[in-house]
Amino acid sequence: CNTIDPFDAKKKRMQFTSIAKLQGVVVALSLQGALAVIQETDSCLTIKAISSSRAVPSVSSRFFKEYFVQLNGEIFLVFLINQKTTSVVDKVEVSRLCFPDLKWIKVEKIQGKTLFVDQCRNRVSSIETGYRGNCIYFTQGSENKWWIYDLGSACISPA
Repeated sequence: CNTIDPFDAKKKRMQFTSIAKLQGVVVALSLQGALAVIQETDSCLTIKAISSSRAVPSVSSRFFKEYFVQLNGEIFLVFLINQKTTSVVDKVEVSRLCFPDLKWIKVEKIQGKTLFVDQCRNRVSSIETGYRGNCIYFTQGSENKWWIYDLGSACISPA
């Protein structure tokens, strides 16, 4: 990509960490939290729009990891946030993409659905039945142990 990331202090080119398709266009998140709308025309990819605000957690942290998740035709951004140490997730934030405005809206429920975020294998999925609704299941570091973040209570507990 030859486009400069608007949020990179050193004015480096955009590098994308996450990508998804929505309403016939591709949206991608840069290393610096810029959201880009990418369109393919005649086998050539072109950035058509870039968000005016960054996608970053609302709290300070030592480390965080973000995941794009598609659910019911919408894109969600899940932040697993490490505030006290780099090895323990202390907080989880979930936002929904408002398209075509390219704004992230913080959400407190995901329509009773369940999302899985696996840090070890860097994959995500959504399941509609059999697990606690309105929850994010995730792993931490190299452990194969699952944790649950309940959006309603904002609590993290072992699965």
